[in-house]
Amino acid sequence: MSPDRWRRIQDLFDAVVDLPRAERDATLAREASGDAALRRDVDALLQTEREATLFFESLGGTLAHAGAPLAPSDPPEAASTLLRLAVVLREQGRLDAARSLAEEAVRIHRAEHGAAHPFTGASHGLLARIAALQGDHATAIPNERLALACFKAVHGADHALTRASRSRLERLLRSASSP
Repeated sequence: MSPDRWRRIQDLFDAVVDLPRAERDATLAREASGDAALRRDVDALLQTEREATLFFESLGGTLAHAGAPLAPSDPPEAASTLLRLAVVLREQGRLDAARSLAEEAVRIHRAEHGAAHPFTGASHGLLARIAALQGDHATAIPNERLALACFKAVHGADHALTRASRSRLERLLRSASSP
């Protein structure tokens, strides 16, 4: 694949990834009209993004005790709940509230699990995505770097989460360097 083709795929992906589903589909249909390969490539990236989001949203479930209520004495469960709420708030466009929850989840997961844990990486990744939506590259870039380092250490360089994080970091760096 040529660098120009890859840039076109990434540019279209960037343009639609955070749009509501109906608007995303309409934009993809319009922008990829007559280029089925472009549509297929962007759809593949969107699928990876959806899988990563589902992973982030499911983190809390892996820590939950069957039927146990959330308790202040269970910080990892609290952090996972904060992440799930942050995702919902992000989807609603309530970015300041989402960011506050993601920041707290990062703090808790780092304290409980350390820097090289998938939950910590997921927390940093979500915080990076929210900050990017707010145009705050100074927060988004270092948090995505931390997420990428974590995913790479835990899952390896070729894992879908690692690749998705690397792609987000590349987009952030390009966006930050654009006038």
